[in-house]
Amino acid sequence: MTRFISLCILPVIFGVIFYFQFTSFDHVIKNVATKPVAMSEWQTDSGFAEKIASRRAPRVLSNSPVLTWPAANWTPNYIATDVPYVLSKKSSKNVFKYFSTNKPLSAYVEASHDLVEVIKSGREFVGSVTSNTEKAFYYASGPVDQLGIWSDPSDISSLTVHDHDIPNAVATVHFWIGSKSVIAHMHYDTSHNFHTVVYGRKKFILMPPSEYSTLRLYPFIHPYYRQSQVNVSGDGANSNMQALTRRQEVVLYPGDTLYIPPYWFHQVESEEVTISVNIWSPSGEHAAMETTYGSRPPFNTQWNRHQLLAGAAVYIDTLLAQLETGLAMSPKEFLQSLYGQRYAALFANQLCSGGLCPIVPSHSHDSCSAYLQCPVHKLFENCNPRSLTLHAGNTARIMINSHGLDISILAINVGNFVENLVCDVLGGDRLHEIPCYYHSCLGVSSS
Repeated sequence: MTRFISLCILPVIFGVIFYFQFTSFDHVIKNVATKPVAMSEWQTDSGFAEKIASRRAPRVLSNSPVLTWPAANWTPNYIATDVPYVLSKKSSKNVFKYFSTNKPLSAYVEASHDLVEVIKSGREFVGSVTSNTEKAFYYASGPVDQLGIWSDPSDISSLTVHDHDIPNAVATVHFWIGSKSVIAHMHYDTSHNFHTVVYGRKKFILMPPSEYSTLRLYPFIHPYYRQSQVNVSGDGANSNMQALTRRQEVVLYPGDTLYIPPYWFHQVESEEVTISVNIWSPSGEHAAMETTYGSRPPFNTQWNRHQLLAGAAVYIDTLLAQLETGLAMSPKEFLQSLYGQRYAALFANQLCSGGLCPIVPSHSHDSCSAYLQCPVHKLFENCNPRSLTLHAGNTARIMINSHGLDISILAINVGNFVENLVCDVLGGDRLHEIPCYYHSCLGVSSS
């Protein structure tokens, strides 16, 4: 259990970056080839935030409670004169991806060498962010109280969502400051997000969870987890113009709040220097999945490695069979899709360049079977598979109940669960066997 959690189950870290500037609510909406994002005036009724969140659809809100906070008056001049120092990231590139150093595949992915952390006084930081001559991009984020008095804590309650799955949810509040033209790469967060611009102008590109297959997520055990492998800006080798035609674009100005539902993909671009504040509340979609991550299948402790690999394959197949109706895919179809979307291109390029090449270069079923044995047919000759079947059934029920009818979020989280289990049984020093495990043990074809 401990190894499972420490190796593959790390807290989902909030925080891929948002940035950029704004000026008036009259021009909030600018959509491309899709329906507009709904707009509403904030209502003072108790539970209004939860009413908005219950629809699980983006919405632009004017006159939110954030406008009464001291933070609503933050400007670059305030940062320069009232904030002693700012910890930020600096890069020569304007597109920022969150990089986790604690994921199992982190050692095999080269982080951007020009992305560095810098500490500057408030005045120096503002000078760098607003500079027209310095050829660098900056962003800073963190707990909002780092910038001084921002609000009476009681004000948070009106922007906190309490999903019934997690009655004691605690909201967290963060600030975001970014240079002009900084882009937070397309990603999803697992929380409810009320994002308010207080200075500048920001453009959000939004896509629903149903686009997860088009956006091709990085593996959950990858340092870029929760982020897309696709360039939605429309240029470059990884661009996907089909995805572009289904996106929504929303430009926010000072005082505008955007609600982003859990698991909605979003990319954020600064059109000017920007200061913003957001409130995150844990979601029911994610809370139940956390319990499944910590519940390791009851594998026989006497099994050797090959039996363990086979046992995991049986467990995964049983779990996916239980979820077939909810996923609208057979186990084989789901695994084929999961590997193709998340791993295939990475093992052909990025991971191999980083020193993690597949142990069998062709990783076809026959060549993998000769190397990696999964004796499923012999696994249960001397033991009862009932404990694995019961555990898989219980895990499937938790997953179904935590997502209702949202097939896409279910698919994302089930994929994360499968990845973690495969990582656990292979071991951190055998991750080069991932392609062969999917091909030989899980029946994924190499085509």
